[in-house]
Amino acid sequence: WLVGEVYDWISVSYPDQNCDFWRTINGEVQLINELDPYLNYSNLDRLIILTPRNTNCVFGGISSLGKLQFDTNEGISYFSTELLSTNYPDYPLISHELGHGFGLLHASDYDCGAYSIGDVCNIYEYGDAFDVMGSTVYAGHFNGPHKDQLGWFNQENIIDVQYPGGVYAIELFETPTLNAQVIRIPIRYYTTPFFYSVYYYLEYRNFDEKYFEIFD
Repeated sequence: WLVGEVYDWISVSYPDQNCDFWRTINGEVQLINELDPYLNYSNLDRLIILTPRNTNCVFGGISSLGKLQFDTNEGISYFSTELLSTNYPDYPLISHELGHGFGLLHASDYDCGAYSIGDVCNIYEYGDAFDVMGSTVYAGHFNGPHKDQLGWFNQENIIDVQYPGGVYAIELFETPTLNAQVIRIPIRYYTTPFFYSVYYYLEYRNFDEKYFEIFD
């Protein structure tokens, strides 16, 4: 579980029409320094900053990849930063940026056309619409590789396939359980380009009508 605090609007002492808090690292550091008197950074692991929508900020949200180091009034502090430039924040956007703060990359799609895996394939950024790291429209759970990266699973939740394989049963991916939820199938190391992944992951998602739109 995540535990946090919510603060009221805080006015900074400088204008930021050009969205410098996003465009430059110095801009982000300046914003962190402005908020320092109001926050105890030594108690933070994740910092989510919401700013009113600025048309010069060409994004809805942006995040650090994992934690960054900042020199604060409390000393050297380490926390991730999520910056949201929107008048209407929603949980999919927050979840997506928070995922980056946890160290997750985007959930992409590896498309080999008529083949499951082939020599001529395309990678589509944000292509995995089942994972909130790929799409904030459907806001699905983090996928198997992402949950595995986060240490989400217990040992009982994972089945590692060994040669020559077999018949396996898994339970719903989104529901907490002590039984198996994901199957990991080893990938041969020379297979590229899989971003150094060494497994295929198989999941069983909960029935939801919104997923039909993905294949419509």
